[in-house]
Amino acid sequence: MELNLNDLTIGEVADLEEVLGISMEAAFAADAPRGRVIQALVWINNRREDPTFTFEDAGKLKLSEMNVEQVNEIPPPSAAG
Repeated sequence: MELNLNDLTIGEVADLEEVLGISMEAAFAADAPRGRVIQALVWINNRREDPTFTFEDAGKLKLSEMNVEQVNEIPPPSAAG
């Protein structure tokens, strides 16, 4: 999975924040847990091609089935402005 956070739509950012219950900045803080963040990103990425793909479906995938690299170093999107 390759997903550039700066390529997220505004709606996808809102969905990510809603499902996580925290802001993007908090989700990508250095000490933030990564499990739900990864699940949310997998969900957003996969539903682009399959609108029926759910957050729960994303939680069933194994990391070994994906190409997830440097999960602890996911940077926040650049600030606009």
